[in-house]
Amino acid sequence: ADIVYRLIERHHGAFPKPDLVAIWRILICATLSFEGPFSVAVHLPEREDGYWDIARDHFGPCTPIARHPSARSVIEAVHRQDAIVGVLPMPRGDDANPWWPHILSTQAETPKIIARLPFAGIGNANAAGLEALVICPITVVPTGRDRSLFAIDIAKRLGLAQVGDALRAAGFETSLLIASRGNASPEIWHYLIEVDGYLAADDPRLGQLRHEIGETIDRI
Repeated sequence: ADIVYRLIERHHGAFPKPDLVAIWRILICATLSFEGPFSVAVHLPEREDGYWDIARDHFGPCTPIARHPSARSVIEAVHRQDAIVGVLPMPRGDDANPWWPHILSTQAETPKIIARLPFAGIGNANAAGLEALVICPITVVPTGRDRSLFAIDIAKRLGLAQVGDALRAAGFETSLLIASRGNASPEIWHYLIEVDGYLAADDPRLGQLRHEIGETIDRI
């Protein structure tokens, strides 16, 4: 990302910027193959091929890409390292079977969200309006232009407005807040939150969030 940002900032010629980015994305992904096998797993929901286009545009036309019928299959492929990265649809509040609760774990081998697509334009993707997230089991570090996603588990259902009030009281401005009921017993509700900036595990706002929500919060 830093390479692409620098290229765009210093580029003032007539060569189209999207094509410049595409060339460099291919070069970057090709060099990754020197370090070992590099491949992508992408979930294609029924009647939606746009996510394949998003993955191809970002990782290059020569990078091996495998289609998966379910988001859970993508997560498992990345967890086993059958694929190095996975591409999954951007979570939505009306998802009937959301994928993101399956990566709510602190274990090192659990895939983490590392990027959001499309990056630097949609290319020729048949994916108007679609967004995706990239997962990979690597340590996430600050890059200077970050957004962070984290989740909280609560032992009872709280309205999104109530959770939003607690987040604001703790100092967070959110760009995404959605909920999903867990399968565990007793009842657990998962809340996925997106905020600006890099969020470290020891950020004091997380402690304040625990205070605002109270004893019903199970984990962050």
